[in-house]
Amino acid sequence: MIQTPERLQNYGTLPSGDALQAIYSAEFNFSMRLPDNHRLVLDDERADVEYLGELNVDALHKAFLAQVITRAYEDSWWIHAGYSLKQRGADPRLADNLTVVARHDVQIGVNENTLNQGFEVFELGDPEDDTGVIGTVPQTLNLIDQFSGGLLSADPRRPRIALANGIRLAQARGAGEIGGFNEREVMLINMSALKETALEHGADLHPLLATVIVHELLGHTLESLTEGSVGIYFRKYFNYSDDHTPGHFYDTVHSAIEPLDPSIVSSPVREYGQVRDDEDLATSTDTTIGDAMGWKEEVDKIPRWRGQSDAYRAGLVTELMEVAAEAARRYDGTPGFVGSEIRYTTDINGYANGVVPVRKMSVSHALGREAAQEELQKVINKYRPGDELLVSPGDFM
Repeated sequence: MIQTPERLQNYGTLPSGDALQAIYSAEFNFSMRLPDNHRLVLDDERADVEYLGELNVDALHKAFLAQVITRAYEDSWWIHAGYSLKQRGADPRLADNLTVVARHDVQIGVNENTLNQGFEVFELGDPEDDTGVIGTVPQTLNLIDQFSGGLLSADPRRPRIALANGIRLAQARGAGEIGGFNEREVMLINMSALKETALEHGADLHPLLATVIVHELLGHTLESLTEGSVGIYFRKYFNYSDDHTPGHFYDTVHSAIEPLDPSIVSSPVREYGQVRDDEDLATSTDTTIGDAMGWKEEVDKIPRWRGQSDAYRAGLVTELMEVAAEAARRYDGTPGFVGSEIRYTTDINGYANGVVPVRKMSVSHALGREAAQEELQKVINKYRPGDELLVSPGDFM
C-alpha cells in the first residue's frame, strides 16, 4: 500500500516517557481550571487527591497536580503494551512511540439501543494491507460474543485488541516468532508473524487469524473472567506432571497429563497444550470452535497449529462457556445462554416471514490521529475533577 503524505498525516502516535508526562502536565497545570471547593471523600467515591495536613486550596491543588500526572501516566494502557512489547524483543523506539493507524469500535446493540458493550480494535505500527483482515476480526468477535453468552463483550475487564504490523518480536524457543500476548490491558496479535506463517505453509491467513483471536479471548480471557485467573479450570480435571521433557516444537512440555477421573481417556489437542495448563484449555477451545466453524482445514496446514479434536476437552470448554453465559446475565441485553437470541419478523398479515438477531453488532472507525487523541483524552477525562476536589487522607505525600 502506497503511503502518500495525505495518508501519513492521519496516523497518530501514543507517546511515552517525558513526552507523555509533558502532555499530562500541560493539560492539568495550564488547560484545566481546578476547583476551589473541596471535601473528604465518601466510602463509595474515588478520591481526586490523597492528602495529610490542614486542608487549604493551594496545598490541595499542588498535591493534586503532583499525583494526577503520575496516575494518568500509569493508567495509559499503551505504556503497559510498550513494556510488554519490549520484554518480547520489540524495537524500543517503536514500542515507546506506538503508531496508531486506526481504531475500529465494535459495538453491541439490542432492539436498536446501543449498549456499553463491545470491543476496541487498534491497528498499530504499519497499515494493514489485507482488507479482509478488518472484516475477519469483527466477524470473529461476533462469534465470540455468542459463544460467551455476551460476557466477553459486556465485562469491562475485557482487554483491548491490537493488530500489530511491522513490530517484530523475539523467537519463541523453537516455535518461531512470538505470535502475540494477552495481558490485562491489551491482547496483541503479531500480524507480521501470522502472515509469514500462513504464507510459508500455504494456508489462508483469515481462518488462522480467527483461530488466534478465539484462542486468546475465549481460551484465556474467558477463563480469567470466570475463574479469577488463568491456569485454574483444567487443573480441576487433569493432573499435570512435575516432570518435563523436550517437545517437538517447544523446548519443554509436561511429560504426562492425565485426567483425574481414571475412566476418562483424553489428551491435549496439540503440543502447545502440553506446555501449560492454561494453554491446554486455550488450544482445546480454539480447536473446538475451529472444528465447528470449518477453519481446521486451513489451520492444520501449519504443523505446530495442527490439532486433533478431543471430545472430553470440548465438553469442558462448552461447560465453561455456559458458566460465562450465566455470569453475563448481570449485564443488560445479554442472552443468558450460549448462542444468539432471535426475533421473528412478520408481514402485514401477521405471518412470520424471517428472523433477525436481537443482539446486533456494528463497527465504526476512527483514523489514527483522531484515535490517538481520543485515547489521551479518555485518560485526562477520567482524572478530571468535578466541581469540588474529593480528598482522601493518606500517606501519598
